[in-house]
Amino acid sequence: MLELIGRFSKIIPMNPLSKKGIIKILKESDFSRLYKKLFGILNVNFDFNDEFIEYIADLAILKQSGARSLKTVFDDCISSALFRIFAGEYSSISLVKPSEKNNKPYVLKKQKKK
Repeated sequence: MLELIGRFSKIIPMNPLSKKGIIKILKESDFSRLYKKLFGILNVNFDFNDEFIEYIADLAILKQSGARSLKTVFDDCISSALFRIFAGEYSSISLVKPSEKNNKPYVLKKQKKK
């Protein structure tokens, strides 16, 4: 059985989840708690709003791979911010739906200089 599973590509289209189902997974799983823990270790405040959750759900639906793509979509959204955070320049990240004013799915707050 494992040999057969290993023959499939990494992302396989599955039965589509509804947007409501994807949002439920994002809100009720350990997904956000793991990121809060990671950023907590880095002494970085981490939050997101419901608009961001809907944005992630929409991106996941476009990938047509159900819940499997949620981590990939989420990581793609924050990957460029992670380099700055790991460099110690920022004390806070807020995940938001991109807009005309801010085309990034996050807002970073700089560390206060000591």
